[in-house]
Amino acid sequence: MRKAGFVMLFLGIVGVAVFGIQTLSHAENFSFLGIMIGRDVAGDMPLILSALLLVAGILILKLIKPSLNK
Repeated sequence: MRKAGFVMLFLGIVGVAVFGIQTLSHAENFSFLGIMIGRDVAGDMPLILSALLLVAGILILKLIKPSLNK
């Protein structure tokens, strides 16, 4: 079960990094009455799912005790 936690943690970190950069680079700014307004045109769902995967991986690693199989 700890291996699954490590995999989820790794995929969550990579996903948050990739989708976070993608979300920041797809932001659109425009001016309305002299005020700069930023609008996000990228979908946030991949970033949210990656963050949930990251948190789930951390929780699994914290809650599951390592087995002492020798």
